[in-house]
Amino acid sequence: MQRLIYRTKKIAFYILFLLFFISCGNGGGQKNNVATETDSTKVTNEEKLQIQYTDQQLENYLDSIGNLPTCQLANKVSFVADSIFKNQLQIDKLISASDFAKLKQAIKQEKIDRKTAISIFGKINVDSSYLEKGKIPVTLISFDKNKNDFNEYAICLGYPDMGWSCELYFFKHNKILALHRIEHRYGLVIEHYKDNDGKTVIYYKENFGTGTGIWQFNFYFYKYYDNKLIPILNVLENGNLDMHWGDRIFW
Repeated sequence: MQRLIYRTKKIAFYILFLLFFISCGNGGGQKNNVATETDSTKVTNEEKLQIQYTDQQLENYLDSIGNLPTCQLANKVSFVADSIFKNQLQIDKLISASDFAKLKQAIKQEKIDRKTAISIFGKINVDSSYLEKGKIPVTLISFDKNKNDFNEYAICLGYPDMGWSCELYFFKHNKILALHRIEHRYGLVIEHYKDNDGKTVIYYKENFGTGTGIWQFNFYFYKYYDNKLIPILNVLENGNLDMHWGDRIFW
């Protein structure tokens, strides 16, 4: 009986010792955690420290930016729009009297035969179905008070709004001055007016950047000057940065 009591006390002692050991181990773990959290907080606070500059240092920094040469920066920003603006094709082709008479007749009939079109315009870029039929639609855009004057005008072989782009031949009487390929995307928008010197200025809207929630359209201005169509102004018509890209819309 005494042996049984002794063994029971011994087992109880071991259990108490084990529980005490486990308890000490947990307490030590908590202390380690507290120490880790304190160290982490210390690092975070150190990262949040900011360098304080004097007003003079900040002014010097802003002055250094203000003194940077702007020409190079402006050229980089405007490269895409200006490259479109300046690289339209100059032609300067005089049309014979007989072909000019055929062209005016074709404009009245709103269609031109393939042979005459090639004779006047050279290599043409039209829908293949027109070539198979032998007749090509002609669209006249006149800049004269009377469209029958045929002084300053543009011609599209086909229909300007048939696709996202179109090609316009700009005329001065019986001379082709230029060929412009216009990426209008949603339909051709073209207008004209007389400048202070009495010369005609035409302008149209062109799209050269578009996507989901982003796009840009520019107005391109050209002037009839010395039997040429010269570029005079390129300006934003509508620029948009919307949805998740941002919230900026300029007209």
